[in-house]
Amino acid sequence: MKQAMKLIALFRVFSFSNNAIKQAYFYPVAIEFSHKDFVAVRHDINFLHDRNYNPSSMEEMCRDYPKKVFGHCPPPACDDFYFINTLHKRLAGDTDEGCSYSELEGLFPYSDKIELDTLSRITKAQLDSFYKNHSESPSVEDFISFINEHYKGYELLDHLRNGTITLKHLEEQVYVSNIDFSQFELGIDPRTINKLHAYWEQYVNKNVRTANSAAKKCPDVLSKLAEFSQTEGEIIPFEL
Repeated sequence: MKQAMKLIALFRVFSFSNNAIKQAYFYPVAIEFSHKDFVAVRHDINFLHDRNYNPSSMEEMCRDYPKKVFGHCPPPACDDFYFINTLHKRLAGDTDEGCSYSELEGLFPYSDKIELDTLSRITKAQLDSFYKNHSESPSVEDFISFINEHYKGYELLDHLRNGTITLKHLEEQVYVSNIDFSQFELGIDPRTINKLHAYWEQYVNKNVRTANSAAKKCPDVLSKLAEFSQTEGEIIPFEL
């Protein structure tokens, strides 16, 4: 990586009302990251955070420490994004819809699919829809595999495998939908059901929530988010 790398920094501002997010503004700007910058930030991160990034770890560094990477770049031509708040106030008019400060959503490699220095806006529903299409969802099959991997001695594992006990889930909640009690001479110890709930929470935290949180920082997902906000959202002209 001897030549400068061109990156896109995606900035985000939320509008809100009654403490609920209403809309999201996105503003992509180009930055250049030199080989010297890369060596310096890689040394800092490895030293301060006890990491071991190598010369080909640029994408991982952008994902894990975007603000630290951005801090080593020359500032973009427009590094003061208060104009977004000003535009929002004009758009909101007399409503009580407020606006957050701008935040660096993340960094990703340059793409000619993204219109730079362009402000776009999408609704909270559109943002949720985008993330839903780029996230993991829990499943009963994966949950049983999780138990088999981590808790092979669980008393109800075989019954979950063979369908004596069946489960269903709605969003991130699991429910026991059927039990063939003829297979349980003495009934079921309630403590085993409590374990089932605890295992589900572990599964969702480790295999769903953590994975989805990491996906939001992935450069590929950020690039798609920037493109989505421009193609599916509203482009906001600066001359309002």
